[in-house]
Amino acid sequence: MNKITDDVYYQKIKKKFDEEIFLGGNLLNLPKKYYVQKSINDFPIEERTPEVCSSLINYGKCHFSDVPKKARTKEFFIHSFTDSDIFYYIKNHIDQFDRQFFKDLIVSNSFATEFQRNAFSIMPLSYIDEEMCSLAMLSSLDWVKDGWLYSVSERKKDALTGDLWKLGARLYAKENNGSCKYLETTPSIYKDPDYYKEMCLCCFNCGNAILSPKRKIMNFLPKEILTQSFLFSLIKNDPDSITSFDERGLETVVSYPDSNDILVQEKLWQFIVKNNGFAIQDIPLNEERIGYFLCHYPVDSSPYQNSFKENYSNYQKNYGTFVYTKKR
Repeated sequence: MNKITDDVYYQKIKKKFDEEIFLGGNLLNLPKKYYVQKSINDFPIEERTPEVCSSLINYGKCHFSDVPKKARTKEFFIHSFTDSDIFYYIKNHIDQFDRQFFKDLIVSNSFATEFQRNAFSIMPLSYIDEEMCSLAMLSSLDWVKDGWLYSVSERKKDALTGDLWKLGARLYAKENNGSCKYLETTPSIYKDPDYYKEMCLCCFNCGNAILSPKRKIMNFLPKEILTQSFLFSLIKNDPDSITSFDERGLETVVSYPDSNDILVQEKLWQFIVKNNGFAIQDIPLNEERIGYFLCHYPVDSSPYQNSFKENYSNYQKNYGTFVYTKKR
């Protein structure tokens, strides 16, 4: 399940726009100009168009005070939003910017929902509701674009519904210096098994599934959530979620019927390795795991060469050579 379009909460949120229960924003483009070697003084007033001024501002070659009033269009403000002077102009003249402006800003400027200075940090509270938050979520699928949600959490937390918190758990929950800010921010009422499942699934960057931010995330899941049923379901539905597993999850004993309907009991890491040798690259090695892997995958196998060999070599450097004797 490494496509965001397969996520049940993404589908539920998007459906409201597809059925026009919610209305989105308009994608407003501004022709890009590149004036790296020029400054605003190289352009007479009549040539200071919205695209020229916006480009110069983005290159630090122009100040907002240099922009003539006729060039201060909606498109100009949207594409120059990250400039400090323009950000604070919008904040201090908020009556000039209606609800549709912020919708268009969110879908047109990829930085509008990122960082602390984001659209939700200055828009009127009356604009912050489920529709606006849903639009922001669908426009901010990269794992770093969580600034808007924290602004909403501080200013109007009840605008964030359970579906938004759960999709956000997949997109934005990550470990940072031993803590998980997203988990700490989420209201307890939404922390059910589905929420924690989303936390363990991959996040995204530029449309591509990425796993690295999830490597320590299971450490934050409460013990009572890590049942055999939860863990087995997680790994069967999305084998890549192995990246998020901690030792508690890996060592959990699971039971299931094999192809002959005989009940099998084994540790979850054994089930994973037996069914996908390449997964060994995401499982910390010890003597038991090394022996089990070598029992199933010979030296000339692709899992050994591509996913095990390098980690095994590092293990030997740190802990000494492990001698595997195949059982008769």
